[in-house]
Amino acid sequence: GLKTTKVKNWKGEIRIMNNGDVTNLIQFSKDLSVAVIDFGIAYHEDVQKTTEVLTLELPKIRNEFPEIVEDPKVLGVINLNNSSVDMRVICKTLNEQHYGVERAIRQRIKLILDEHGIEIPFPQVVVHQPKKS
Repeated sequence: GLKTTKVKNWKGEIRIMNNGDVTNLIQFSKDLSVAVIDFGIAYHEDVQKTTEVLTLELPKIRNEFPEIVEDPKVLGVINLNNSSVDMRVICKTLNEQHYGVERAIRQRIKLILDEHGIEIPFPQVVVHQPKKS
């Protein structure tokens, strides 16, 4: 009715809210979207080399995805995490196409880093066993 708002999410679920309860909304349908891809490299890896390799290789993905409207940009280091140097890549896409582009670029980053021997760290558990006496 006039006193409610219906919002449909990407899974097709419809939420019905009283208009008075609607406070923070994001409208994706008006302008371009931005794909944001965060990933980590090992501390011993060269950040400059990683940036250069991705800056050279990632624009090639644009030929495969017409929803990408600008070449991906490597923003650089965004965080020094416990076990990784976290980096960010962004890419402008057609409206609401950023989720698929994020997945595609994330996969491409993995392939590029593997190809260039740049390690992506992962948590490891070290088990110490006491010596038997």
